[in-house]
Amino acid sequence: MGNPPVVTSPKSYSQSQLQWLLSEGWALGSTPHPQWIVDGLTLRRSYAGFFYNGWARGDILPSVCGHSRDAGKIVGGQDALEGQWPWQVSLWITEDGHICGGSLIHEVWVLTAAHCFRRSLNPSFYHVKVGGLTLSLLEPHSTLVAVRNIFVHPTYLWADASSGDIALVQLDTPLRPSQFTPVCLPAAQTPLTPGTVCWVTGWGATQERDMASVLQELAVPLLDSEDCEKMYHTQGSSLSGERIIQSDMLCAGYVEGQKDSCQGDSGGPLVC
Repeated sequence: MGNPPVVTSPKSYSQSQLQWLLSEGWALGSTPHPQWIVDGLTLRRSYAGFFYNGWARGDILPSVCGHSRDAGKIVGGQDALEGQWPWQVSLWITEDGHICGGSLIHEVWVLTAAHCFRRSLNPSFYHVKVGGLTLSLLEPHSTLVAVRNIFVHPTYLWADASSGDIALVQLDTPLRPSQFTPVCLPAAQTPLTPGTVCWVTGWGATQERDMASVLQELAVPLLDSEDCEKMYHTQGSSLSGERIIQSDMLCAGYVEGQKDSCQGDSGGPLVC
């Protein structure tokens, strides 16, 4: 089953450094968009392309961060263990509960998907649950944190989600080092080789179509973008005349289906 993540203390960096990145054209938006789903395949935005270039100039990437298990063995997934994915968070609509996943990248910053905010961009609508394996508020070692700001990438098109489906959430209060480990972000030039085994985690719908009660983990291989594009068109996509796999996307999953991230997993991490 491999080894658990390495838990280390994140580098401390300032609010002004992060604000430098956010001032580079970030904006707020509104209204929803349709999702594109093909059985067994998962589209994921490449976080590095949007974030690392600015962060490298600002020198604010953590010097140490969490690492996923090397490999071991969500739909078709398995229960995760306590502390296994310490960057995983749950994004809540305050009155309704869990809607999306997310990844801690700093003591006050969560990386997630822009489309998670289709209902509203008002920070008071949301909380972030940090720690624990379940969605219960009574769970030990977990806390619910208010949201101060939501920043959606300016290239995100709410009408068709053709680009930029990524967002930053600023927490209202900083987390203590003992509460989390930030996820590692790759450099923009990091090769994403087809066949590389990565991990998705989340509380999304299971085979029974209910939200998972315990955090699920699933190993998925990266797929060649062109092969993935062909599969989207051959499986009856209504968008058959348009390019689906954009330059800021990657594809991961199983051609035969059955194992995949699902509704409720949106915005969560894919770590390799």
